[in-house]
Amino acid sequence: MKKWYASKTFWINALTFGVGLVGYAVGHEVIAEHPEVISVLIAVQGALNVALRFITSKPIEV
Repeated sequence: MKKWYASKTFWINALTFGVGLVGYAVGHEVIAEHPEVISVLIAVQGALNVALRFITSKPIEV
Protein backbone atom coordinates (compact mmCIF):
# COMPACT_ATOMS: atom_id res chain seq x y z
CA MET A 1 0.00 0.00 0.00
CA LYS A 2 1.10 3.53 -0.58
CA LYS A 3 0.34 6.69 1.34
CA TRP A 4 -2.55 8.84 0.14
CA TYR A 5 -0.23 11.73 -0.67
CA ALA A 6 1.66 9.52 -3.15
CA SER A 7 -1.51 8.96 -5.19
CA LYS A 8 -1.56 10.66 -8.59
CA THR A 9 -5.32 10.18 -8.73
CA PHE A 10 -5.73 12.03 -5.44
CA TRP A 11 -3.71 15.01 -6.67
CA ILE A 12 -5.46 15.21 -10.05
CA ASN A 13 -8.83 15.24 -8.26
CA ALA A 14 -7.60 17.75 -5.65
CA LEU A 15 -6.41 20.01 -8.47
CA THR A 16 -9.78 19.68 -10.20
CA PHE A 17 -11.52 20.58 -6.95
CA GLY A 18 -9.27 23.62 -6.51
CA VAL A 19 -9.91 24.82 -10.05
CA GLY A 20 -13.63 24.44 -9.43
CA LEU A 21 -13.42 26.53 -6.27
CA VAL A 22 -11.44 29.24 -8.03
CA GLY A 23 -13.98 29.26 -10.86
CA TYR A 24 -16.78 29.66 -8.34
CA ALA A 25 -14.94 32.43 -6.48
CA VAL A 26 -14.16 34.35 -9.67
CA GLY A 27 -17.78 34.36 -10.64
CA HIS A 28 -20.30 32.61 -12.78
CA GLU A 29 -20.00 35.17 -15.56
CA VAL A 30 -16.46 34.00 -16.35
CA ILE A 31 -17.76 30.45 -16.71
CA ALA A 32 -20.67 31.65 -18.84
CA GLU A 33 -18.30 33.60 -21.10
CA HIS A 34 -15.95 30.63 -21.64
CA PRO A 35 -18.00 27.41 -21.68
CA GLU A 36 -15.58 25.75 -24.11
CA VAL A 37 -12.74 26.06 -21.58
CA ILE A 38 -14.88 24.43 -18.91
CA SER A 39 -15.82 21.63 -21.30
CA VAL A 40 -12.17 20.97 -22.15
CA LEU A 41 -11.16 20.96 -18.48
CA ILE A 42 -13.88 18.45 -17.64
CA ALA A 43 -12.88 16.23 -20.57
CA VAL A 44 -9.19 16.36 -19.63
CA GLN A 45 -9.98 15.53 -16.01
CA GLY A 46 -12.04 12.54 -17.08
CA ALA A 47 -9.32 11.32 -19.44
CA LEU A 48 -6.67 11.68 -16.73
CA ASN A 49 -8.78 9.68 -14.28
CA VAL A 50 -9.25 6.88 -16.82
CA ALA A 51 -5.52 6.84 -17.63
CA LEU A 52 -4.57 6.81 -13.95
CA ARG A 53 -6.99 3.97 -13.32
CA PHE A 54 -5.13 1.85 -15.89
CA ILE A 55 -1.71 2.52 -14.37
CA THR A 56 -2.77 2.26 -10.72
CA SER A 57 -1.65 -0.99 -9.16
CA LYS A 58 -1.54 -0.30 -5.43
CA PRO A 59 -4.33 0.71 -3.06
CA ILE A 60 -3.77 3.69 -0.79
CA GLU A 61 -3.75 3.72 2.98
CA VAL A 62 -5.38 6.60 4.74
